[in-house]
Amino acid sequence: DKLLDSCIKLFLLNDPHLLKMLTRTIATCLKFARYIKSKTTTFTAREGGTVSVAGEAVSDGDREETGGVRGLSEQRDLRRKFGEYAEMLAREPQHRETVEKYETEFDDKVAMLLESLRFSCPDPHLLNLCAQLDYNAFY
Repeated sequence: DKLLDSCIKLFLLNDPHLLKMLTRTIATCLKFARYIKSKTTTFTAREGGTVSVAGEAVSDGDREETGGVRGLSEQRDLRRKFGEYAEMLAREPQHRETVEKYETEFDDKVAMLLESLRFSCPDPHLLNLCAQLDYNAFY
């Protein structure tokens, strides 16, 4: 019971306000991850199938076989295609605006969480956590 109580205290699970703020911060991270996943599903790589980049496909017949492991030239080509797709995505104004929106939302949530930790909890563990999370005074 003592270990469980310590874990609950150290992981901020005993204060409903802090737990709510932490949950909102995590929710923002999950929304961003889902957004990025939705953007990258157009670029898929399947081990036994094809690699497609926005409609362009490379079949297994074009693959250099080296004992079940992809050839070095194919790995380079795949990395190049990933890079080209990432650059194309980064140039889209709507994508940049969406990423900036998520960044602002995340920064706001983390700043609120850190402020709550600093001022509502005299616990030295939480103050140490704040110092580590905001080591460069960004928030």
